Amino acid sequence: MEYRRKRRRRRGQAGNNGSSGIAKAVAALLVVAAIVYLISASAVGTWIAEKLIAPAFALFDGFSKTPASNPSPTPEGVNIPPSSAATNAQTITGDIEFPALECFVLQMGVYSDKSNANSQAGELQGRGAGGYVMEDEGRYRVFAAAYSAQVDLQQVREQLTGEGMESAAYTFNTPQSTLRITATQEQLSAISSGFEALSNLQNDIAAASLEFDRDQQSCAQGREKAQALIMQLDNQSADFLKISDIDHTILYETKMCIETCRAALAELAGYETESFVSFSSKMKHTHISIVAAYNSLAKVITDM
Repeated sequence: MEYRRKRRRRRGQAGNNGSSGIAKAVAALLVVAAIVYLISASAVGTWIAEKLIAPAFALFDGFSKTPASNPSPTPEGVNIPPSSAATNAQTITGDIEFPALECFVLQMGVYSDKSNANSQAGELQGRGAGGYVMEDEGRYRVFAAAYSAQVDLQQVREQLTGEGMESAAYTFNTPQSTLRITATQEQLSAISSGFEALSNLQNDIAAASLEFDRDQQSCAQGREKAQALIMQLDNQSADFLKISDIDHTILYETKMCIETCRAALAELAGYETESFVSFSSKMKHTHISIVAAYNSLAKVITDM
């Protein structure tokens, strides 16, 4: 199988707005995706907890972030033989799209010390937020929730600002790439299905997290939805996993991404709690972890 990227679009990520040096404490909050549907101050009060003192920021970004330098040119191509089950199959050349993803994340802090990041993450999780910690070039970002639309994130940030709470916007921008691949027809179809399975999961976990909070679903309903997403991922990625024995970076990293996402969903499906707040936090954490995994795969593909 021969791989070459035809085009790529990469956009920079947006970071925090706000204080350099030591910033004032961030309030612990109950952040849920459904907050964008709330229209009255009294309703907001049911979602946001009393302010608590959190560890001081050792580092807090500004809004702008210097885009990463362009990667080195892509090699002309790499030949990969058909799998053992199709050694006599004819190869063809086709274009396969790796779908882009734009996800807007509510960031509550950036730390140089991981223990401080974990401390704030725990406070957030206790109030229904994701509390996801992502390492980024020696710093630790603490995320509360993720949104498919920027307007939803902005509405939440405005609500928090009204409560005197600092927050920031962080955007995951996974670039769209067109991969020109020479392989058997079976392999081309399988690779395409693997990409689509991961792309579809981004949309579906975002919708599931939103619906869980908006509809005040039970924990049992949340576990059922997680199990349904596992079955969907298994079905949609089945053809891809049949060819994953081929030794190639793209195939290997895609397989690892699928396994990472499936493991996160399995943990959510097996999360035994009857606390709405706890399950809501777990679902948001799962959502962000799946987005981060997809973003990491995109970097591997675009940097080759």
